[in-house]
Amino acid sequence: MKIKSILIYIILMTISSVCQSQDYFKNELFGIHPKVGYNYSLFFSDFNKFEGISNCGTFENGSGGGIYGGLFVEKNFMNRLFAELGIVFIKRSGELKVDTTFPSRNMSNGEVVWLKTDNVIEADLGFIEIQPQISYIISNDFAGGPLKLNFGLRGIIPIIADYKYYEQIVKPDNAVFINPDGKSSQRRDISSGKILSVTKFGYGISAGIENYLKSGVNSFFTQHLQ
Repeated sequence: MKIKSILIYIILMTISSVCQSQDYFKNELFGIHPKVGYNYSLFFSDFNKFEGISNCGTFENGSGGGIYGGLFVEKNFMNRLFAELGIVFIKRSGELKVDTTFPSRNMSNGEVVWLKTDNVIEADLGFIEIQPQISYIISNDFAGGPLKLNFGLRGIIPIIADYKYYEQIVKPDNAVFINPDGKSSQRRDISSGKILSVTKFGYGISAGIENYLKSGVNSFFTQHLQ
């Protein structure tokens, strides 16, 4: 089983505290960037077995999102060029679904109806990432401050990897499952627990753009899309 993912980090807020001159980064000693934001994930997969449980269909795609938070330290080592190192926590939770259609008998009148259900893997994923990167100022004065491009590597370590696997009735609205305890519901839980097959260490690349809005002598409010 393999799942490939694309992540989009929408950084809602970055406060950059720097020791520098009025010429922005000309004489900067270092910059500190605490970052808080939201991550959106797209999953691309191809499997019909998950943690030992088989499914009639094939899980092919899904999506989800979660919080993003981290701390970056940067150093200006060449005109407009910076080296950065960050450590971040990212929630990459999401859902993958497979729809299934099969005949079922209405117990009240004996009529056979077609039942549509979703088989759902609901994954709760959290990762620590080490992100070395370089950035380059393409404009010193864009909407009130510098505009930078960045490109980097990502070392990915999972620290949260839990799942819930269940089947949910989509239609007809009045259809229910009869559970072992005799109670009826439109959802039946199949399995839950730790994702034992999660990759213990991953890697990736990232690219982004950020705009600095000056908020003080030595600080900026930064908008960042990565």
